[in-house]
Amino acid sequence: SRARLVFGPNGALSGHGSCNSLRASYTLEGNALKIGAIAATRMACSEATMEQEDRVLTALERARRAAVPPHGFLTLWDADGAVLMRASRAPDLHPREAK
Repeated sequence: SRARLVFGPNGALSGHGSCNSLRASYTLEGNALKIGAIAATRMACSEATMEQEDRVLTALERARRAAVPPHGFLTLWDADGAVLMRASRAPDLHPREAK
């Protein structure tokens, strides 16, 4: 299952960790990232999916820096500069209709 993260312009993080929905607040100043407490639903999924979700949530909790360079991959780093996650931009799931 794919994880999905939406960093909203108003400081709201929402998405899907692989099995469960999640939400949190965040601040981004330059590349400095701070994610608040993460709230998530607690559905059970396959062991592999739950392990993937645990890696996503751990990366979000440890993230201290973020960037989206021209290639379009979100990269999250911890306080020591270790890469925690690289993620690609998903296609728009709800394209706006032209009026």
